[in-house]
Amino acid sequence: MQRSVPETLTVYTWGHSRERTFEDLLAALRLTWPEPWRVPIVDVRRSRGSRNPRWHCDGTVRTQLVYLWYVWLNGLGNAQSAPSGTWVPARGDAVMEQHLDYAASLLRRYGAVVLVCAERDHRKCHRVQVAEALAERTGAEVVHL
Repeated sequence: MQRSVPETLTVYTWGHSRERTFEDLLAALRLTWPEPWRVPIVDVRRSRGSRNPRWHCDGTVRTQLVYLWYVWLNGLGNAQSAPSGTWVPARGDAVMEQHLDYAASLLRRYGAVVLVCAERDHRKCHRVQVAEALAERTGAEVVHL
């Protein structure tokens, strides 16, 4: 049975910070998406390490994130030298383009993706620029959770 993809594509953004949990993300997604556990999580952090153990992902991804499609695209991560709220791709433009293409393919296939990063306030995080780049490529709407 083929699952239908909604006509409108949506890029969600989520900053977990130290206190927000995986369950908080699912609860926020449930408000607008009928099956939130099917929305791919695209981790746009430069590193998968986190002081929040719920969002620390090692090579085997032994976290609560295993219940969803999880992919770490560090080519969409931000360089340490980037000013707050700006995006300077940590691994350069070529890798950034490859990772944007991959994220766009997930978005087209599933109808939505969630870009996650550690900064809770989206106005201070590079994920806004990543979301805008995906929206430009796909015509998706951007929703900050």
